[in-house]
Amino acid sequence: MVRKTYVPVASSYPTRFPLHHVMTEAEAFAALHDEVQAFRDENQLLRKHLAIFKEEFRTHDPSPLLVPTPSIPDLPPTSFREPKIDPPPKFDGKVSEYATFLGHCEFYFNSKPSMFLDNDKNKVSLVISRLHGRAATWAHVLRRTNPADPAFISWPQFRALMNSLFEDTYYLEQVRQDFCALRQKGSARNFSIEFKTLASILQLDEATRISEYKEKLKDTVQQGIAYTTGITSFKLLVAKSIEIDQVLYKITKASTKKDSTHSQSKSSSSSSHSKHSTHQNASASHATTSRSSSSTPTLHLSHPRDPLSQEERERRLAHKLCMSCGDGDHAIQDCPHPQSAAKKDHIK
Repeated sequence: MVRKTYVPVASSYPTRFPLHHVMTEAEAFAALHDEVQAFRDENQLLRKHLAIFKEEFRTHDPSPLLVPTPSIPDLPPTSFREPKIDPPPKFDGKVSEYATFLGHCEFYFNSKPSMFLDNDKNKVSLVISRLHGRAATWAHVLRRTNPADPAFISWPQFRALMNSLFEDTYYLEQVRQDFCALRQKGSARNFSIEFKTLASILQLDEATRISEYKEKLKDTVQQGIAYTTGITSFKLLVAKSIEIDQVLYKITKASTKKDSTHSQSKSSSSSSHSKHSTHQNASASHATTSRSSSSTPTLHLSHPRDPLSQEERERRLAHKLCMSCGDGDHAIQDCPHPQSAAKKDHIK
């Protein structure tokens, strides 16, 4: 009896029977043989490929593969443009101007590093070019006397020579006197600038600046500072003093403006009352005059004149002039003047 066996065959391998075919035992063994042969062929192919890879790896150059880098265009070198600054002012040897001149020179050196960085000879040459008057005379005499003097190529040495000639030895003492006499007279802002300038020259420490600054403020600002807490630095003290001074100034300005407005309103009210009273008095006087004129006839009062001299009397008679006023267009009885009217009545 022949046993029949169902063997599913994968689609990836070649088969000699259709799918879902019920094979006999002989057919199953034949299918398995075909599959084994396919595996052998595939294994043989893989071995050939592996041998090829091993041969390539053995003959392969271990040096890294050179990758071409993109070419970068040449860029112009970055140039540092130094600021355009005027050279130091001329110096003629005045002791009071020496410190300012020296400060200008140092600032100019620092602003032009391409010319003066680590180049003392250029520094000395520039300073000499800015001298004139007796200072220039000193420098050129020194050069003629000793052209090889090392001071001409050493800025510290040349500056030391200038200090010995032009430095104000009384300068610090004058600054100390100005600092001792300093008091706040205007705004706290301007006072703080002057105070910090002198304190920097004298190189005062933080504690000394705080105590001296408080003492030199106005009394009103000192009182405001006394009520302020949390002041731990000189910078904060200056800021608070300026703030308090501004507030006090605004209060004073508002109070002055209020007093001025009140005075103007009071003066205006008084003037208006005076005009009103004058108007009332004038009205009352006018009313009284009107009542008087309506009840009493108008009287023209006349003041007696001095008697005419004989010469004046003869002149008026000769020219037929009014004997009362001297006019020639009317007679004495027609004279419009009160005195003439009174005389006319007397003549009648």
